[in-house]
Amino acid sequence: MRAAILLPVLLLLGAGIGAGAAWVLMPPPATAGGPPGADAEAAGAGSDPAADMAPGPGAGPAAEGAPAPAPAGLPVAAAIGTGAEYRRLDDPFLVPLVRHDAVAAMTVLSLGLELLPGRADLVGSHEPRLRNQLLQALFDHANTGGFDGMFTGAANMRNLRESLTRAARDVLGDAVGSVLILDMVRQEG
Repeated sequence: MRAAILLPVLLLLGAGIGAGAAWVLMPPPATAGGPPGADAEAAGAGSDPAADMAPGPGAGPAAEGAPAPAPAGLPVAAAIGTGAEYRRLDDPFLVPLVRHDAVAAMTVLSLGLELLPGRADLVGSHEPRLRNQLLQALFDHANTGGFDGMFTGAANMRNLRESLTRAARDVLGDAVGSVLILDMVRQEG
């Protein structure tokens, strides 16, 4: 009886430690202001006056808080490009796998979001609805057998990512390029 209780606790503890280690080891976000530690005077010294007058990468609609429109015919993920921001969702998602009216296994997932530049603030203000939509997509995937058998197969993982991305876009719109599956563990009960 103790092993049945201890196993899920150890699983959650391990997932938490793994998520914490990944968070600590995550590289810092790139800044547009130049090399780290350089102040504004040092960065501007000796620069070309014509270049100072040209609009910078922050000019335009994105600088005013509106997401940059995606080029026609391209999915949002392709429009995000290399300037994407990434936001890891703090808490893991726990998905029970039910068989014969009983929880037979548990899947634990850590997710992240690829976002348009300057839109990471949306995640915090919409996180309860976002987690709700993502969890519903995970439950739907589990209920259709998505976490059974070879649940890490390429087609299965692609379907799961697409389902999660649709769910995230239902809440955050085109600011989301894709949902990233950062960690996934299935523990049999």
